[in-house]
Amino acid sequence: MLPSYLKKIEDNKLVIEQKLLTTKSNLVVDLDRCTGCGVCIDACPEEAVSEGPLGAVNRGKAQTSKVDVDPKKCSYCGVCTILC
Repeated sequence: MLPSYLKKIEDNKLVIEQKLLTTKSNLVVDLDRCTGCGVCIDACPEEAVSEGPLGAVNRGKAQTSKVDVDPKKCSYCGVCTILC
């Protein structure tokens, strides 16, 4: 089924990958640098970025992101990363 999506956390980075035939697009959120300010949420033209599960992050019980990206809504335009 195309496109295919993959969301994973590796090396303390949230990686969202979209594969479409021969094209591969990546969006990477550096979990060490993300402050959860919400600029990317407001900037996303596709409304693909939302707040992550902050309670689990704040308690230190989960390795997760302060923001979450819906790979099916994301157009991989890069506006969120430019404004970050």
